[in-house]
Amino acid sequence: MLTLRHWVSRLEAHREAAIQATNETTYRVCRLFMSAAAHQFETGETNVYQSLLAKPEGGREFKFLLKGAKFLGKPRGGGRSSLD
Repeated sequence: MLTLRHWVSRLEAHREAAIQATNETTYRVCRLFMSAAAHQFETGETNVYQSLLAKPEGGREFKFLLKGAKFLGKPRGGGRSSLD
């Protein structure tokens, strides 16, 4: 979430260059998307999970491994996350 806020600040600081490289609409969409994503992380509306799929040599099925799962926000309703 701090990374997203940092990206938004830098995008805003370089507004003219960003618009020149793309256009006003793309600038505004990117700014809105990153701001909304930061808000969702802060309010617990969303999380990040990293997955790793591996197919064993000669195997027919994929193994699903949850890698580095971390709850980044507060669960809605004050409950616990499934990772607690």
